[in-house]
Amino acid sequence: MSPAFTRSSTAHSATLSLFDKAQVVTWHTPTASQAVHQTETISLAYARSTSPSANQITPPYHWHHAQQETFIVKRGTFIFTLEGRSFPATAASDPVVIPARQRHSFRLDPAGEEDGVIEIAISKEDGGISERFFRNLYSYLDDCVRAGKTPHPLQMLVFIEAADVSLGLPGPAAVALLASRVLGWVGGRWVGPLLGYKSTYAEYYDAEFSERAGKSNVGVKEVEVDIGGG
Repeated sequence: MSPAFTRSSTAHSATLSLFDKAQVVTWHTPTASQAVHQTETISLAYARSTSPSANQITPPYHWHHAQQETFIVKRGTFIFTLEGRSFPATAASDPVVIPARQRHSFRLDPAGEEDGVIEIAISKEDGGISERFFRNLYSYLDDCVRAGKTPHPLQMLVFIEAADVSLGLPGPAAVALLASRVLGWVGGRWVGPLLGYKSTYAEYYDAEFSERAGKSNVGVKEVEVDIGGG
């Protein structure tokens, strides 16, 4: 895949429907302390039928360098992995809060009984993740699946480095953090842009549209849960 990859026009879609409706993303008006607030609906059938290597909905193990991420499960069962420890969360669970610089991922449990619905809110810091990041990343991954292509590693590094996110490489936290940061700098800041990869595309994101698009006001109560060893 090259920077000339054909992109779908999703910038003016208030809601993104991805992977043949396996994932639907809706944005809400963020509070003063939030950079982005969204709800994702994820198909249980997709979670059951798609291998982990082909699943484009489950994010890779990663960390945010400055932003806190809050999850509220509204329906279904999700499995969270935080610094090597996995635990389930359902609508009966407290919100799950991931502090900055904690390696994590989450996925819909394929052994569950219903589709998943989850609210995600990310704290506002200088730079970092925003609606722009999610719109570009999700639209790109959906286009890759439609085209039968593997997402280009350099494009992925450009996206996440611009959002102040790094892959959660294995190993001791201090060493892994440094290694992932260097990988992001080299691939996401230098090599990727040099080869024409961008952090945002006009086909995927229009700032004026996103600002004026009608969004519901849904409050996320940020309550940290006990995720220590049992």
